Amino acid sequence: MAGTIAQLARAKAFENAIESCWKWFKYIAQKEGIEVLSPKDAVRSAAKLKIIANPGEWMDYLDARNYSVHDYFGMDEKTYFQLIDRFERNLKVLVEKFPIAKDRAPARTK
Repeated sequence: MAGTIAQLARAKAFENAIESCWKWFKYIAQKEGIEVLSPKDAVRSAAKLKIIANPGEWMDYLDARNYSVHDYFGMDEKTYFQLIDRFERNLKVLVEKFPIAKDRAPARTK
């Protein structure tokens, strides 16, 4: 994926943010006694717990992150940055709904 420094930085920020989100979803689900084995399990659990209302979009974010990180990019840049725009709007909703999310993050897990 070619792009300006700003676009590349935004893409990297997206990768990091979606990673943090699914790990936070996993953390909350495990506190509720739900076993989470993958990022997609974490998204499904977040939907089940009413943390998010649109799990399909969050699955799209995970897929886009995987495509970009593993260098088998499956979408054009315009589509990718439109997806990041949607993610940013959903992330804002999440942080407004759960203000603690911006102050605390789960411990890093492997």
